[in-house]
Formats: sequence, C-alpha cells, structure tokens
Amino acid sequence: MNPSEKASFLEFLRKDDEHWELTRLGFWKNPEQEARSWNEAGAARLSDESFVAWKYRVLRAYYQERNYSKFYRNSLLDRRFVFLLKRRLTLLLQRIFSDQERTQLDQYLANTDESLSYVVSAHHFDHLFLRYFLQEADWVAPFEVQLQLEKLTDAEFPLSETEVMQRLRANDTHCWSIFYRHLKPYVIGLVRQIGGSFQMEDADEIWNEVCFVVNGALINGRLDEATGAKDLISYAVGVIRNKCRELCRIRSRQKRVDVESITYRLADDTESNLFDDESCIPANFPSHDTPVAHYVDAFDPDSVRATMILALYNQTHPLHEALVKGLEDEVAVLLEHYTEDMSYEALVQKYEGPVSKEEMIRLAARYRQMVKRVKNKLIQRYAGLIKARVE
Repeated sequence: MNPSEKASFLEFLRKDDEHWELTRLGFWKNPEQEARSWNEAGAARLSDESFVAWKYRVLRAYYQERNYSKFYRNSLLDRRFVFLLKRRLTLLLQRIFSDQERTQLDQYLANTDESLSYVVSAHHFDHLFLRYFLQEADWVAPFEVQLQLEKLTDAEFPLSETEVMQRLRANDTHCWSIFYRHLKPYVIGLVRQIGGSFQMEDADEIWNEVCFVVNGALINGRLDEATGAKDLISYAVGVIRNKCRELCRIRSRQKRVDVESITYRLADDTESNLFDDESCIPANFPSHDTPVAHYVDAFDPDSVRATMILALYNQTHPLHEALVKGLEDEVAVLLEHYTEDMSYEALVQKYEGPVSKEEMIRLAARYRQMVKRVKNKLIQRYAGLIKARVE
C-alpha cells in the first residue's frame, strides 16, 4: 500500500476501535500498532477497484488473518460486548427514527423526540440477540456485525401497533416510561386551565395518579383486548380530565384561612424571618397544657401560617410532636426538599444510590408522592388541632 492507502487503513481500524471498543475488549493493544505490524501483501488498491470495494476487501483480509470470528464467538459470553451490541442497535434505531416520518403510533403515544415504533427494551433485545447473533455467530469482521444489525432493523422495525400494545399489556417498563412522559404535557396543560394558583406539584400529583390508573386499567384487563393506541390515549386524557375536575372541587370547598396555602420554605431575608421574633424563643412558648386557641388565630392567615411553620421546624414547640409523630422519616425528606432545595432525583440518589434512567423516573415519582402525602397529613393534623377554634 502507498502512504495514502496506509493512512486510510489506519483510519479504518481507528473507526472500528471507536465503534466496537476493540482495545477495551482485548482484541488488540491499539489500532496504530496493528496497522504498523500487519503484513500488507496484496492489500494495495487495484487500478479498477472502487474505494469502497477496496476498503471492505482489505478489512476482510486483515480480520481474517487476525481471526476476528473466534474473538466474536468468545465475546458473545462477555456482558460488555452484549451491552455494546444493544447500544449500537439503539443508535441505529435512533438514526432511522430521525430520518423517517413519525408513525401514527408515535403520534398517539410518544413525545416528538421519542418513539415506540423504534424502541428496543431489555427483554426484546434478548430475543433479538438470540435470533440474530447467537444463532449466526461466524462473522469475519466488525462491518459484517454492523450489516447484521441493519438486517435486523429492516426485518423487525418499525414495531406494529399490535406489538407495542402487547408489550404495554405485558407491563414492559421501558415502553410505559415513554408513554408516561407523553402524558406529562397533557396534564400540565389541563391543570393550567383550571385557573387560580397553578402549582407544579398539582400537575406532578395528577400525573402520577393518571399513570397508575392507566397502567392498571390496561394490564389488569379493564380495557378490552381491542384497545389500540388511539383508544389508550383517549382513555388517559379522560382520566386526566376527571382528576382535574376533582382538583377543582377540592379548591371550591376551601373555606376561611386556606391551610394548604402554607409555604414551607423559609425566607432568606432575615428581616422577614419569623424565627427572629421573640415569640419563637422556646422559653416563651406557651405551656403544652395551654389550649391551641390561645396562641393561634384561625381567622388570621399570618397566625395560621407562622404557627404551623414554627411548629414543624422547631422541635421544642409544643405542637411539634403532635404534628410529626409517626412521620419523622417522611418529614425529614420533606424538609430536605423544601429547605435544602433538593430535587426528587437528588433525594433518590441520596437514599437509593445509583439507579438506571427508568428506575430514576419511577423512584422520583414515588418520592414526589411521599412528599405530597406527608404534606397533606401534616396539614390535616394541623387543621385538626385548630378545628375547635375555627368552629
């Protein structure tokens, strides 16, 4: 090979190393050394040979000499290589998805940047791996593995509506997570139309409930076997509307001082920090035997808010134990979320450790629900303490 051909050959090997991680998997030490040491006899480009034909001829010759097929067969038992195959398949599907018009299935069930027609979950990949790679395991060079991936995508994708609905009914968490994210904008849009003070927590809570209801309806058979993508999104939107109506009814029943309007986060401005007041010094607290009505005016929003915040944050306050008893762990998470500004994802990382992307979505939703539930319990308890004074 002339110098130009040698440079091209080295670039071929570098690309293979980049795409197939041959150094990391132990096939070679590095592509530069391989290019220098290979016996290139007969590898020069022929006068009537196209560049593409020469590329594949020289790569086939090199990898045959290096016995890549044996390396491939051994690598099928290496989890790193299997993971690499799945990643290469995912990248190929993403490229195909970006070049194609959105399928009707995706229009119903996925956001614009995601797809259920071109998606491969862990269980689905296991089936494809067995069929397309374990049963045909004698590839001469990496480019033949890539050609097999392309053959796979041509034969298996896009997924049909029937296949996707079957996977949803089988509770395929990867497919469900894509559909759940598609529901979020619907929820936010409808909650915003309720009017009044829009709270992102309202949307998060409704979204969690809707995902739970829709998932249960499909996998438990409450939606019949004929249910398709359009039926599923229509049902989900109906559930969202019902949840929003329920929120409207709750708001319409609120009377007197709105206990639920209490803000847990403390002000950064020390001049307006309620803890700087003399009444917040433990020595000045009323006796535990003193009726609540003597130190909280249920008709005064400032008194209602200030007393609850003080009782929640200050462990020496006479109302603190009554508020948090039995909820100590949940209240600790709530305080971290509101006072330390920790996101739900950060809470998951703190208490659960490293998790996958799909698991992060599920656990963050669980922590969000937990914070919402404990907040409601605290409000109900506090409302019970001052109920006699309100009446």
